[in-house]
Amino acid sequence: MMLTGLRNIVMQLKRHRQSVRASATLEASLVIPLYVYAVLAVMYVIRIVNVYIDIDRALYNSARELAGYAYEYNENGNIGMLKAQLYTSFMSDIGMPYGKDNYIVGGTMGINLLSSHVCDDGSQIDIRAGYVVKNPFDIFGIGLIHVEQGVTAEAWLGEDAGR
Repeated sequence: MMLTGLRNIVMQLKRHRQSVRASATLEASLVIPLYVYAVLAVMYVIRIVNVYIDIDRALYNSARELAGYAYEYNENGNIGMLKAQLYTSFMSDIGMPYGKDNYIVGGTMGINLLSSHVCDDGSQIDIRAGYVVKNPFDIFGIGLIHVEQGVTAEAWLGEDAGR
């Protein structure tokens, strides 16, 4: 009689040990995909910050280049041509494959510079860029981030700042 009771206890322990192994497998199958998604989400945020920095650098370089050209365009009476030079300067700095390589909707052509103002009111160069970055790991449907950024500079027109 004691042997039967001992056998029952051993059988219950074996069943319990098997259910513990199965629960660990179930837990791992639920947690690991969430962990991987969290790591990818952090990588996506880092990618967006990198795109922001690269475009900010290109905007800054374009503003500096336009500021240098402003005096000559102003002397020749073609100050309106600076806005046309803006797009050329920005694209030569950022490069054409940049947008596609960095998940910008529409590629590099998806970067909108139309809200920029170049010497409209005096000597202010105000370059504004708007673009949309898509999430390549979009699971929950929140994969588009709209970004607006800009740079402001003074054109080098040779005028006295005190006047």
